[in-house]
Amino acid sequence: MLPTAAANAPSGDGGSGGGGRSSREAVPWKQRRRLQQQQRQRRGDGCGAESLPPLRGVDTYPVAHEDNMAFGKPVKYWKLDPSKVHASRPNAWDTAVHEASEEYKHHMHNLCCDNCHSHVALALNLMRYNNSSHWNMVKVCLFCLIYGKYVSIGAFVKTWLPFVLLVGIIVTTSLVFNMR
Repeated sequence: MLPTAAANAPSGDGGSGGGGRSSREAVPWKQRRRLQQQQRQRRGDGCGAESLPPLRGVDTYPVAHEDNMAFGKPVKYWKLDPSKVHASRPNAWDTAVHEASEEYKHHMHNLCCDNCHSHVALALNLMRYNNSSHWNMVKVCLFCLIYGKYVSIGAFVKTWLPFVLLVGIIVTTSLVFNMR
């Protein structure tokens, strides 16, 4: 999505490990990779850093994979507030993210109906985020558009430049042909 989203609230298998970061924090993609590399160097191994859960996304139809996004690196994220989780079980956030990820490992993904926004919506429903169990992909997308933040100025330009150019071409073309 979301990318967000994931859009991008980070997802993972829980556990905050070292480094003082938890899976609840939204860490921009490049910063995540740098932190993971630093942790690997400190430990002296080539394994993944458990304290930063993998990015999940759809890289090839139809299966979701970790750390390989179908539409490139995430450009926007929506930082969620862990205090708005209203599930009664312990570690509700981590459990919900893990269960949603396990479920979506087996889902057929497509662009319009069952995508990463649906994946995030399932996790939000499981944890009863904002005391609601009525999250869906449209609501997640809308909230990402409204409350999401770009990871950089370059990400903002990458997102909006094609649209602005297309509108500019259409307006210019219509003005030129209407003046004749």
